Amino acid sequence: MTEKLFYKDPYICEAHCEVEAVTEKDGKYEVVLKSTPFYPEGGGQPSDLGFIDNIRVEYVHEDEDIIYHVTSEKPVNKIVSCKVDYERRVDHIQQHSGEHLLSAAFFKLYGGVNAGFHMGEEYVTLDIDMKDITEVMIKAAEMEANSYINRDEEVRTYFLTKE
Repeated sequence: MTEKLFYKDPYICEAHCEVEAVTEKDGKYEVVLKSTPFYPEGGGQPSDLGFIDNIRVEYVHEDEDIIYHVTSEKPVNKIVSCKVDYERRVDHIQQHSGEHLLSAAFFKLYGGVNAGFHMGEEYVTLDIDMKDITEVMIKAAEMEANSYINRDEEVRTYFLTKE
């Protein structure tokens, strides 16, 4: 199980981490660290990119609580220096937070429920489980979401159990 430093502080973008394993797969290396600042792809959000000991991290994914950092070179050190692309991380934080705000606005105004989210390089999509959404409704939800931002509402993150 990889310790997820980004859950302790979403702005952590640099850390020294211990290499637990390196596996060669399809001409690339999958590096497993004991802890990591790299956010893996998931929930509609792309993975962080950056460097491990000046080796480019091309993709990050998670499988059964283990985070894999895909690189084209094998790190040689047991303790490595990790550096996440900070601008990309902040961009993703803002877009993901905006998705939650817009979803909340649709729910508050119309009872619409978020049915999907995808963050791409060029655009973001948000699927609201509603029939016949009009331009007027979209504009009202946008204005509602902007009102949360303009009020400088506190953003809190937490995990809910299934119960």
